Amino acid sequence: MKIEKIRQQLIPTFRVKLSNGLSFSELKFAVRNAARDRALYFEPIEFDSFEWNGEVDLSNFGRWLFGIKGFAGHWKNTPADEEGWVEIYLPDMKEAKEVVKYALEILRTQGLVEEFNLLKS
Repeated sequence: MKIEKIRQQLIPTFRVKLSNGLSFSELKFAVRNAARDRALYFEPIEFDSFEWNGEVDLSNFGRWLFGIKGFAGHWKNTPADEEGWVEIYLPDMKEAKEVVKYALEILRTQGLVEEFNLLKS
């Protein structure tokens, strides 16, 4: 997969209602772990060599999206509001939406997420 810019703007993409068993600070890690079941997570990626110096290993889509030590990734979520809703911000890419939606569906079946809505299609 070719990613034109290593750093991309994040937009509100999902609205998620957390269960009492998952805090907003644990959401990214839970989604990342569930997303590892998808081949898309491990899809090799390439960057414009003038933009990326390769200081950390961003060899696959999951590392780029969720981040690793030395690179924050392309995920941001808000704290939960008083009703337990969190907003997830992602790059406006169908692949990012696909892998996160897949993971949220798994977390819903596990009872960690009560429901979620796609904000941008």
